[in-house]
Amino acid sequence: MRKADTWIRKGKLAVIGVVHSSPATEMLMGDTALQSLDNTFGTDSKQTKDNLVDGVNKTA
Repeated sequence: MRKADTWIRKGKLAVIGVVHSSPATEMLMGDTALQSLDNTFGTDSKQTKDNLVDGVNKTA
């Protein structure tokens, strides 16, 4: 994997972490904020978060 890809993925995880870091920020921002970021910047943060949640649920 290239270094740029690694930093991009780390950035996505950081954004997801901030949005869902506490019940208050999740309630205020949550998936709506991730979808808004995706629409504005052409990213896939919401899909990445959904994939992470699905992976954890399947593992558990």
